[in-house]
Amino acid sequence: MVDLGGGPGGAAVYFSAAGFEAYNLDINPPENILETSIVGDLQHLPLSSETVTIAHCKDVLVHIPDYDDFFSQVAKILEPKGIFILTSAIECASPYFCIKKFSGRHKVKNSYVEFTSLTDYQGKIAYYRKRSGVRTIFSPYYTTRIREVEAALERQGFEILELNSWAPMKEEADWYKNRQVERFVYFLRKGADF
Repeated sequence: MVDLGGGPGGAAVYFSAAGFEAYNLDINPPENILETSIVGDLQHLPLSSETVTIAHCKDVLVHIPDYDDFFSQVAKILEPKGIFILTSAIECASPYFCIKKFSGRHKVKNSYVEFTSLTDYQGKIAYYRKRSGVRTIFSPYYTTRIREVEAALERQGFEILELNSWAPMKEEADWYKNRQVERFVYFLRKGADF
């Protein structure tokens, strides 16, 4: 089992505790969480073909501009009839990025900045990098387009086993506040004729 874009490794730790041989793949995995962490970019998965039984990917699609490329790589690493568990949020707004900035002595505030194009994004990034008090600028978050996700999954040979959808509680995470967010979870199987 591999958690793609697993960040701090929570899902891999959970799967490991449930008896799976679990790996956390992230561009910057934390140290000392799992001995099985893999440093890797989701644009170029560093795994061999047909070596993964279960691929898990939670809240990563907002960072993926090309679904077909990503899903083709997931299909490549999965064994025949392998399972792909995909969770994402559907944003009801323009693409945005998050900045952390000081708002008083030692206090950090998150701000969300929308952008309309790559040029607009680059210009706003340059502006915020020059401002004092800006501590961190995160990668852009793209609007997850569910119809495009489904079409890309189908093109890459995935069969939808189950699709769940729900709207989370506002208390779940700070970035849900003041945003209309619905989440969906796909349970997919790689097709036999892939």
